[in-house]
Amino acid sequence: MSVDTEVFDLLKINELDLETELSICSAYYYFYASAASDNELSHNEAELELETYEADLARRIKDEFETKYKGSKPAKKEITEAEVKREYRKDIRWLELKKKELKIQNECKKMNIIAKAFDMKNLSCMAINKRHLYKANKGMLDI
Repeated sequence: MSVDTEVFDLLKINELDLETELSICSAYYYFYASAASDNELSHNEAELELETYEADLARRIKDEFETKYKGSKPAKKEITEAEVKREYRKDIRWLELKKKELKIQNECKKMNIIAKAFDMKNLSCMAINKRHLYKANKGMLDI
């Protein structure tokens, strides 16, 4: 598992500078949520490309099956969908498209998780700030 140390460092909270921390959280949230949205579009495009290829591939597999087993004894009626899908894994182009789709899907998930982490950081900063204000009002904290 690889950890993006840059993001990890950005998610750390500097309690001595909560104003800055609070002011940048929304910008980072927007940046990563926007990146997630862009990746989601790319994922949808990759998924459509894969599905289009699968439809063509399924037709070719079924045609090959019919040609191969036409007139054979005992006659096999037709190829099942499960058998067709297993045949996909033998196709190099399908494997490439599937890997591409999964990689983009993974990036999309990562960006969404990072955006949510900045939202959580924002909430944490507000809670810390509230705690500091409470202590300051009670005379328990030197500001």
